[in-house]
Amino acid sequence: MDKPTNVPLPAIESLMQRAEDYARHEPVKAVVSGLGAGFLINLLPLRAIASTFVGIAFACLRPAMLFLGLVKACEFCRTNKQPADRHE
Repeated sequence: MDKPTNVPLPAIESLMQRAEDYARHEPVKAVVSGLGAGFLINLLPLRAIASTFVGIAFACLRPAMLFLGLVKACEFCRTNKQPADRHE
Protein backbone atom coordinates (compact mmCIF):
# COMPACT_ATOMS: atom_id res chain seq x y z
CA MET A 1 0.00 0.00 0.00
CA ASP A 2 1.16 3.50 -0.75
CA LYS A 3 1.27 5.93 2.14
CA PRO A 4 -0.61 9.19 1.56
CA THR A 5 1.66 12.22 1.43
CA ASN A 6 0.94 15.89 1.91
CA VAL A 7 2.83 16.89 -1.25
CA PRO A 8 1.52 15.54 -4.55
CA LEU A 9 3.94 13.34 -6.48
CA PRO A 10 3.94 15.54 -9.63
CA ALA A 11 5.08 18.53 -7.52
CA ILE A 12 8.05 16.56 -6.23
CA GLU A 13 8.93 15.33 -9.71
CA SER A 14 8.70 18.88 -11.05
CA LEU A 15 10.98 20.15 -8.27
CA MET A 16 13.51 17.39 -8.96
CA GLN A 17 13.44 18.12 -12.68
CA ARG A 18 14.02 21.85 -12.09
CA ALA A 19 16.92 21.08 -9.74
CA GLU A 20 18.46 18.73 -12.29
CA ASP A 21 18.10 21.32 -15.07
CA TYR A 22 19.68 23.99 -12.84
CA ALA A 23 22.60 21.69 -12.04
CA ARG A 24 23.16 20.96 -15.75
CA HIS A 25 23.00 24.62 -16.81
CA GLU A 26 24.81 26.16 -13.81
CA PRO A 27 27.10 23.44 -12.38
CA VAL A 28 29.39 25.84 -10.48
CA LYS A 29 26.48 27.64 -8.83
CA ALA A 30 24.86 24.30 -7.98
CA VAL A 31 28.02 23.03 -6.28
CA VAL A 32 28.53 26.28 -4.38
CA SER A 33 24.87 26.25 -3.31
CA GLY A 34 25.20 22.66 -2.10
CA LEU A 35 28.35 23.43 -0.16
CA GLY A 36 26.75 26.52 1.39
CA ALA A 37 23.65 24.59 2.44
CA GLY A 38 25.80 21.82 3.90
CA PHE A 39 27.89 24.35 5.81
CA LEU A 40 24.77 26.02 7.25
CA ILE A 41 23.29 22.68 8.28
CA ASN A 42 26.60 21.79 9.91
CA LEU A 43 26.42 24.98 12.00
CA LEU A 44 23.06 24.01 13.49
CA PRO A 45 23.29 22.75 17.08
CA LEU A 46 21.60 19.45 16.26
CA ARG A 47 22.56 17.83 19.55
CA ALA A 48 20.96 20.65 21.54
CA ILE A 49 17.84 20.56 19.37
CA ALA A 50 17.51 16.78 19.71
CA SER A 51 18.10 16.82 23.47
CA THR A 52 15.46 19.53 23.86
CA PHE A 53 12.88 17.45 22.00
CA VAL A 54 13.76 14.35 24.05
CA GLY A 55 13.48 16.35 27.27
CA ILE A 56 10.07 17.68 26.27
CA ALA A 57 8.92 14.18 25.32
CA PHE A 58 9.96 12.75 28.69
CA ALA A 59 8.39 15.69 30.52
CA CYS A 60 5.07 14.93 28.77
CA LEU A 61 5.42 11.18 29.31
CA ARG A 62 5.07 11.24 33.11
CA PRO A 63 1.65 12.99 33.21
CA ALA A 64 0.42 10.85 30.31
CA MET A 65 1.38 7.65 32.12
CA LEU A 66 -0.30 8.92 35.31
CA PHE A 67 -3.49 9.67 33.37
CA LEU A 68 -3.48 6.24 31.70
CA GLY A 69 -2.95 4.60 35.09
CA LEU A 70 -5.93 6.47 36.52
CA VAL A 71 -8.08 5.41 33.57
CA LYS A 72 -7.11 1.78 34.07
CA ALA A 73 -7.79 2.04 37.82
CA CYS A 74 -11.28 3.41 37.08
CA GLU A 75 -11.94 0.59 34.63
CA PHE A 76 -10.77 -1.94 37.21
CA CYS A 77 -13.07 -0.45 39.87
CA ARG A 78 -16.05 -0.56 37.49
CA THR A 79 -15.53 -4.22 36.64
CA ASN A 80 -15.24 -5.12 40.35
CA LYS A 81 -18.51 -3.32 41.20
CA GLN A 82 -20.52 -5.44 38.77
CA PRO A 83 -21.94 -8.62 40.32
CA ALA A 84 -19.92 -11.69 39.48
CA ASP A 85 -22.86 -14.08 39.17
CA ARG A 86 -26.02 -12.87 37.50
CA HIS A 87 -28.76 -15.45 37.85
CA GLU A 88 -31.94 -14.47 36.10
